[in-house]
Amino acid sequence: MDTVVEGDIRFVKGDTLYNGLIKIYNLSGKLISEINYKNNDKNGLSVNYDENGKVVGETNYYYGLKNGQQTHIEGDMKYYNNFFYGQKAGEEIQYKNGKVYYYSCSNLEGIDIYSCTYITDTTALQGGRLLDYFTQIVARNDKKMLRFFIYLFKPPHIDSLYYEVVDNDSITGKQFNIATFNSTDFFFNDTLFNMPQIGHNYLLRTHLKEKKSAFKITEEIIKTN
Repeated sequence: MDTVVEGDIRFVKGDTLYNGLIKIYNLSGKLISEINYKNNDKNGLSVNYDENGKVVGETNYYYGLKNGQQTHIEGDMKYYNNFFYGQKAGEEIQYKNGKVYYYSCSNLEGIDIYSCTYITDTTALQGGRLLDYFTQIVARNDKKMLRFFIYLFKPPHIDSLYYEVVDNDSITGKQFNIATFNSTDFFFNDTLFNMPQIGHNYLLRTHLKEKKSAFKITEEIIKTN
């Protein structure tokens, strides 16, 4: 497609260099794209328009890499994707005629952790798992620490979903919360904890609430003798 480009454009040794806001028009003079550049890399928000001037796509960039939310409209479909420094990761939502049609969350490798296709208002086909985490013992300043990494996301049909890490004294039975992670936060959390004291263990509690039910799941993530 032949276009007209407007903005800070320089030609250096046969290369075209862009900086700042670049606007692209079709030959009829209608704006079709606005792209932010820094030193020839897309950086910031890019917006695409249809022939009627309606926004049909938005993408966030960080020095040439897609980073953050991307939206795209095509017919009766609207797509929301997320990227993390160039890699598709986090939540994806597809709407059809204004209703949620598909939801998924992918990990930092771009592999789906969980997915759900909404067939009707009351029927959904789910796959994967809602809880995805790992623990690792690491050394920091010659001290053993517990690394706790968890993905955080909430499918549309779930009202609330959050997680607690609890210090449990296996001798006295006393427990206290040391961290809470909400599914509405950033799509992952990477935290370091002190190792549990002797006779203690750490528990992970999952709190989930749907329209007709609510439940809590507890599992041990590490213990000491």
